[in-house]
Amino acid sequence: MRKRTPRPKPKPKNYWVLALSKGNTRLLKLVDDQLAEVNDKNFPEKYEEQFQYERKTGPKVQYYDDESRINEIRLHAYFRHIDHLLSLYLKRADLPVILLSVKNHISDFMHVASAARKITYTIRGNYDYHSVHELKLAVMRKLKSGVGRKK
Repeated sequence: MRKRTPRPKPKPKNYWVLALSKGNTRLLKLVDDQLAEVNDKNFPEKYEEQFQYERKTGPKVQYYDDESRINEIRLHAYFRHIDHLLSLYLKRADLPVILLSVKNHISDFMHVASAARKITYTIRGNYDYHSVHELKLAVMRKLKSGVGRKK
């Protein structure tokens, strides 16, 4: 009697694609082979310095001495904000997420994001100025290769 080999699970054809950046963070939706950018009140979202950093001196003035630590705190706050916005879309359509960003941002986002469990693939690189078509090509290459799939 012949053993049956289990069939591989079919890959989902629909994904959210998050191009994370300090420039413009964009959200796109991949449906079958069509990639469309979300343009609404939430996306694209630009990183803005929400807190003024001003060094003051004096006996009763408190300030952070380490500007890089403040920048890290701001960036993590921005990533939590993006995570919150992404969760709104995941409630509408519970799809896996493909995250595109530079290595450090991927790591930091995965650390602070509650949606990290939904991220199926990561693609490293700076995608600030890539067109939707160029993003689609990068995503399709990743999906075809299957390399880097998060388990």
